[in-house]
Amino acid sequence: MWDDADPTPREIRAAFLRFVEKFHEEHGYTRNFAALASTLGIRIESASVNKAFVTPDGEPLILLDTDTATSRRLFTILHEIAHHLFWRARDGDLKAYLDAYFYKQPEVIRSHEEEYCYEAAALLLMPTRVLQECVCNHTFSPLAVFALAKQTGASHQAAMRRVIYAHDFPVHAVLVSPERQVIDSVSHGQKREKYAVGKDFILEPEHPLVCGSYVPGQLARFEAPVPFKGGGRSWKSKVLAALEPSSYRILGFFMDSYPSNTSQMQSLF
Repeated sequence: MWDDADPTPREIRAAFLRFVEKFHEEHGYTRNFAALASTLGIRIESASVNKAFVTPDGEPLILLDTDTATSRRLFTILHEIAHHLFWRARDGDLKAYLDAYFYKQPEVIRSHEEEYCYEAAALLLMPTRVLQECVCNHTFSPLAVFALAKQTGASHQAAMRRVIYAHDFPVHAVLVSPERQVIDSVSHGQKREKYAVGKDFILEPEHPLVCGSYVPGQLARFEAPVPFKGGGRSWKSKVLAALEPSSYRILGFFMDSYPSNTSQMQSLF
């Protein structure tokens, strides 16, 4: 697969996501987890934990925690299916490359695999063709995130990552509740991914992200400091922000410059 040297973790990730996309296309982009599991010969059992593994006699198995919230159940099952896909991808070569790259570092290996499988689950839940349609209609923006979540039933957090990770555009994204609580954030791209905004804190009422007025279905453009959890408001950025009318959540994209159109954004896979 790679001519000169073994792949890096980033290259393993990209190869795995391509593998998942092809697999999903071959199965009609279905989100029917039972059908996908059946295709892969995976048995699903109720349990008190969520776990994917292969039994000693070689049977692929998924344990599903019966207490998993209904809103997260589909994503959780797709995430566990993604583990089985990773172990099988390229006849097991991708898993072997990751193990070799982080030789004798099992916790690091597990961490990378978890990240890959979260992204793969997002692919299965929110296929690229649906993502592209939302971005085409709403550009690279919070409106595309809200549209993707509504169309696929995904959470705003999952849709936010799906839109952002699919493009090579540096951004801090901040999702805020009506009570000004930062529910989630994403730091992506060169320079910005080095500095996490954080979550589970209350944004000051005078911050432009929460004190401005929003028109549902329209983007707001302004400049504001990136609201880091640890304080500090010196990094001012251009902001694309929107209000989701049913939840009254606000999502802001903090960027160095506004993307004029989607053709300027290089897809990562």
